[in-house]
Amino acid sequence: MQKKAISKYSPEEIQRFVGQIPFFNDLRETDKIQFERIMQETQVQTFAPGEVILRKATQDKTFYSLIKGKVDVFPDFEPSKKAISQLSSGQIIGALGIINDEVRSATLAASKDEGATLIATDFTMMGELDDFSQLSLGTKISFYNSVVNNIRWKLEVYKKNTDDPTLAQELQLLTPFDGKKGLMPELEHLAEHAEMLGCLLDSWNDVVEADIVLPKLKLTNTDKKGVLASLFKRNKK
Repeated sequence: MQKKAISKYSPEEIQRFVGQIPFFNDLRETDKIQFERIMQETQVQTFAPGEVILRKATQDKTFYSLIKGKVDVFPDFEPSKKAISQLSSGQIIGALGIINDEVRSATLAASKDEGATLIATDFTMMGELDDFSQLSLGTKISFYNSVVNNIRWKLEVYKKNTDDPTLAQELQLLTPFDGKKGLMPELEHLAEHAEMLGCLLDSWNDVVEADIVLPKLKLTNTDKKGVLASLFKRNKK
């Protein structure tokens, strides 16, 4: 793996990198101070074909954004011959481990055909949900929005690749946030939403058809927010 601080790149190169990731691109336009704070903890990492990016059951606070190549997802500690899915540029990786403080649920490796280049950000600065000493409320809402949209996108792709109607029924349990935007209740709602979507993703990673390619994500931070109410109750029992 080769790594280089993103600050070593030209402004044009940085713009090209972050322009592929809705969270970074939106933050760059709306809050340059917060954007620069996050870029201080950011590297560009290049992985050779087949090289492991992260392993299942490990834990850290690194948030990855795939900007070139593809990444294969494996259910076990070591990569196997058959991936359960494949990520392409625009996808984010590792966010659930940051916001839920959980170990990695899968092993990820650069595609054997073309390798992968990722933006890697140390998100130790995230802190607790209500800690705004380094990241503002608006930045956290934007981040959680991006996570929710990304997981939902993956699950929608999974839904198209299974004949089991259960996933579609579970996704219909999502309800929109109907309070005032930009305040703490919205962040709490998104955090709960992300937790429930993460549970769904974990449960369906081992079920879906193998070799699914997740297409380039083109979503921005829109109002695709909600709570998987019944799953939340089930997990709290």
